[in-house]
Amino acid sequence: MGGLFAVVGVLAAIGGVAIAVYGIKVLGEIKQTSAWPSCAGVVVASGTTVHVHSDMERPHDETRMYEPSIRYEYEVAGRKYTADRITYGKVARTGGWAATMLARYPVGEEVTVYYDPRDPKSAVLRPGDTAGIGILFSAAAMFIVVGSIFAWLGSSF
Repeated sequence: MGGLFAVVGVLAAIGGVAIAVYGIKVLGEIKQTSAWPSCAGVVVASGTTVHVHSDMERPHDETRMYEPSIRYEYEVAGRKYTADRITYGKVARTGGWAATMLARYPVGEEVTVYYDPRDPKSAVLRPGDTAGIGILFSAAAMFIVVGSIFAWLGSSF
């Protein structure tokens, strides 16, 4: 039994390190958006996507996360584009937070769009915004700590 604990622990810790490495990569990509050029754009659609999650053991105990869905149009070098990212990554939170985002970006609102100069179809409204990245690093830390404990317990048997 101890050997199984050790194997599971090592695999969990390796998974945690992999998540952390991925997080560092994403964080670097997010920081790059701060240097992207900008142009004028206009919001053409605004709404909310609701993500419902439930536990199989308690199917009536649902968690709802709300993701603002903002679509905007902009033009770079005479070519029109449509994008839907507010930040570099997708972020879902409480309904109040989503409502705040929607209030900032109503349909018809003129916005500043930041686009990737190498790939202008890739764009964001909030460059450098690291909202949500903390969850990734928290998950990495949890896997590393729990995995290390399991590996240590497994080696003690």
